[in-house]
Amino acid sequence: DTSFTYTITEPLLLEVSVDLVSDASCVDAADGAISTTAFGGEPGYTFAWSGPNGFSSTDEDPTSLAPGSYTLSVTDANGCIASGGALLSEPTPLGSSMQALAYGGVNISCAGQTDGAIDLSITGGATPYSIAWTDGLGFNSSMEDITALAAGTYQATITDANGCISTSNTTLVAPTAIDLSAHLSSVNGNNVSCTLASDGSIDLAISGGTGPYNTNWSNGSTDEDLIGIGAGPYTVNITDANGCVLSASYTLTAPAPIDLQLTASGQSGGTNVSCNGASDGVIE
Repeated sequence: DTSFTYTITEPLLLEVSVDLVSDASCVDAADGAISTTAFGGEPGYTFAWSGPNGFSSTDEDPTSLAPGSYTLSVTDANGCIASGGALLSEPTPLGSSMQALAYGGVNISCAGQTDGAIDLSITGGATPYSIAWTDGLGFNSSMEDITALAAGTYQATITDANGCISTSNTTLVAPTAIDLSAHLSSVNGNNVSCTLASDGSIDLAISGGTGPYNTNWSNGSTDEDLIGIGAGPYTVNITDANGCVLSASYTLTAPAPIDLQLTASGQSGGTNVSCNGASDGVIE
């Protein structure tokens, strides 16, 4: 008898490893990457990737990838197949919120003032953040929270460590200026009836600012309207709920005092009638 010995060999096990995964830098960004290595089997590998949103690729190391789950099938020259995959994540969304300082329903205390403030809170993304504020009218700041602001719209552009960008804006509102009109009493062209009379009045109408209002008159009155007053100057200070002040002055006029001059006629003897008992005197 004759015997023969044969050795049947096989290639090494075909394997694939994921060496590096670069996650997406920003929410919805497509800048992820996967680096793979195939070994074993019979060289001459082909790669077939599939992923989210219909993604497919034959690259060994695909790039420009969106977040999601990716599956790899590697086929060697003998048709042997190995599988692998990777999961690309994305950071939490970069976002922000703004809290504006409030003065009784407005954000600036008085018309024309610059005492507004905005507190910015940033969430998500990757620290550190850079911030660029603008109001479109020349205001710029890189501070997180900004103060000494006038009325207007302010926008913050926030950039995180990965270059992700988020914008947020808010509008600061100022009250209208305090407005004051007055109706003065009228008597035949003057404001009081007689020189020393106290029948004048000043009726105020206040608007704008932030109510309620405090009224202080130069004569000590805190009433909004003055009644039963004489001729002369009056000054009023109006202070609103935010401490804004408006001053105004009014003058009530009176007619000139009645002036009476009496002149008695004289006689040659130095008296005003000619004879005792006579009725020929004259008063002009």
